[in-house]
Amino acid sequence: MNLPPILSRLPSIAIDRLDPDTLGRLEVLHQAGFLEPALAQVPPDAPPETWETLIVDLASCDLDWISGLRQALQSPPARWDPGDLQPVAALSLEDPRRDSWRDLGMQVLAQGGVASLVFAGGAATRFFSEAAGDPEVEALRDRLGTHPPKGLYPLYPVLRRNFLEVFLAEALEAGLAVGRLPPVVWMTSRQTDRAIRRWLEEDYRESFPRDLVRLIPQQEHPRLDPQGRLVVDPEGHLVRTGDGHGGVFRALCRTDDGPAPRDLLRQQGIRTLVMHNVDNARSRPFEPSRLGVHGSFGFAFTMTVAPRAHVREKVGLVVRHAGTGRIEVIEYSVCPPEVADARDPDGRPRFRLGHLNTNLVDLAAIRPDLPRTLYTGKKVAVGDRQVETASHEMLNQHLSGLLPPDRVGVLEVPREDFFLPTKSLRGEDSLARTREALVQGHRDRLRDAGAQVDPSAWIELHPCLAEGPWPLGTLRDWEVGPGSTLALAAVHGPSGAPPLGAGLRLGEGATLVVDADRPRGPLAMDPETRQVREDPAEAGHLALGRGVVVAPGARIRVRIRGDGCLVIPDGALLSGEADLVVPEGETRIWSSGIE
Repeated sequence: MNLPPILSRLPSIAIDRLDPDTLGRLEVLHQAGFLEPALAQVPPDAPPETWETLIVDLASCDLDWISGLRQALQSPPARWDPGDLQPVAALSLEDPRRDSWRDLGMQVLAQGGVASLVFAGGAATRFFSEAAGDPEVEALRDRLGTHPPKGLYPLYPVLRRNFLEVFLAEALEAGLAVGRLPPVVWMTSRQTDRAIRRWLEEDYRESFPRDLVRLIPQQEHPRLDPQGRLVVDPEGHLVRTGDGHGGVFRALCRTDDGPAPRDLLRQQGIRTLVMHNVDNARSRPFEPSRLGVHGSFGFAFTMTVAPRAHVREKVGLVVRHAGTGRIEVIEYSVCPPEVADARDPDGRPRFRLGHLNTNLVDLAAIRPDLPRTLYTGKKVAVGDRQVETASHEMLNQHLSGLLPPDRVGVLEVPREDFFLPTKSLRGEDSLARTREALVQGHRDRLRDAGAQVDPSAWIELHPCLAEGPWPLGTLRDWEVGPGSTLALAAVHGPSGAPPLGAGLRLGEGATLVVDADRPRGPLAMDPETRQVREDPAEAGHLALGRGVVVAPGARIRVRIRGDGCLVIPDGALLSGEADLVVPEGETRIWSSGIE
C-alpha cells in the first residue's frame, strides 16, 4: 500500500498503532482529497494522543456522506420552482367523521399496535444560547455535569416535570385508558444520550415501566468548511453533527448491536410509530382521532399540519409536485422566498399549510435512504475561533416524497391543540409562551369542572388530570383567587373516595401544591401483551375536604411519597408557609394553620 506522504508527520507511536484496516481507510480518504487538509490542521508538535484521536475519527468517516456533502457545496441543489408546485387538500379533524375516527383510534391503541418516538437528539443550541445564568439550566448542569438535553428541562416549573417526564405520563394515561401500554422510543445523540439514560435510570420516579422505553442513538457525520474540508478541533476530534431527525429510519434499521430496533418493535406487535419533537409540549402522540385517520385510510405516512402563522414561520411548507403528484415538504431553511410568499389571486397565501413534524409512519414503510438537505453558514467554536461550516441532514418528512401519493395523508389540526414549539427561553416559540399556554389550558380544565378561576392564577395539572375525561368529579363552589398558584399531581383519594371536595377557597396570592411522586401507583403489566392495570391502593392519596380555605398569602407545598396519604379535613383553614413530606405508608392530617 502506498501510504500518503503526509502520514510521516505522525509521531512514531501513532504510526505503529495503525492496523491494515485503518490504513486502508486513510488511503481512501487520501484518494478522495480529505486526508491532507485534515492532518494539516494539527501542529507538528501536537502530542501523540491528539494524532491518535484524529486518526480514529478519520477512519470512522462515512466517505459517501462527506463526499455527497462536498459535492452539494460545489453544486448546490436546484431551487424549487413555484410553477412546479400545487397546494395540498388536507383532511381535517373538524370533519363530521371525527367520532368514528376516534373510535377506531381507541381500537388501535387497545390492540397495541402503536408506539411513540421522540426526537431527543438535538443540541438545542438556540435554546441554551440564551440560558447563561438561568437557574434551571445551572441546576441541570450541576446535576448532569454536561450540556443538558432540552428534554430534561422542567416544562412544569412548579411540579418540576420535564418534557420527557410529561410524555411518559401521557403514554401511561393513554395505556391505562385502553388497558394496554404503548412502548416509547427516544432517538438520542452523542450530546444527549448519556444524560437521558442517567436520568431514566436514577431520577425517574413515576410508574411508566422503564422496560418499555427504548433509546436509539442517531448517527453523526463530520461538518465541512465552505471549501469542503473536514474541520479538526485542537484535541484532534473532527467537528460532527447528527444526521437529522430523518436519521431515525437508519437508526431503526441498524443491526450493529444485534437485531434492528424496527424488528424488535415488530415483535412487540407495533405497526405504527407516532414521531414528534421533544420540544413540542402539545404533540399529543396518542390522540385517537389522528390514529383513526391514519388507519381508516390505510396511509403509510400521515403528517400533521396547520395553517402557517406567517410566511416566515420556521415550519416546512406542504406542497404537491405537479409533475409527479407526490406530496413534499419544503424545509423552511431552503424554501425560496418566491415559494414562501406565493399568493393566490385573492391575496391569500398559496401554500398555507405548515408541517408540525408530528408524523405517523408504518414500520413497513420506513427506509434509510432519504434525500439529504444541505445546511450552510453554521458557525461552530473550534478552539478559540469561530468556523463557518456546512452539514447534510435527513428530515423524516421527506419520506412522503418517496411514497405513492395515495399512501400519504395530510391532516389539518387545530394549531393551538397540537403545536407548542419551545425553541427559546424568551420571545417567539419560547418556554414562557409554552408554559402560559399550558397553564391557560389547565385553568380552562378547572372551569369546565365547575371552578371559578381568576385569569391571573397559575394552574398546573399533572397529565393524569390534564387529559381525557375529568376524573375528579365536580369542583362546585371552588374559588381560585388572583395571583394564586394551584398545582395538583394526585388522582386518587383514600379507599376509593374522591380526592377533592367542594368549596375550596384559595386566597389571593396563596400557593397550594400537592405532588404525589407516584400518582398512578405501581402497575401490574403482562410483559408479553403489555396489558396493564393500576393498583390505586398503592398510589399517592389526597383527601381534600369540603370548604377548605387556604388563607391569602399562604404557601403550602406537600410531597406525597409512595402510597402516603394527605388528609385535609372539611373546613380546614391553612395559613403560614410550610413544606411537608408525607412518607410512604403514612397518613398525615392537616386541619389548621401550619407551623
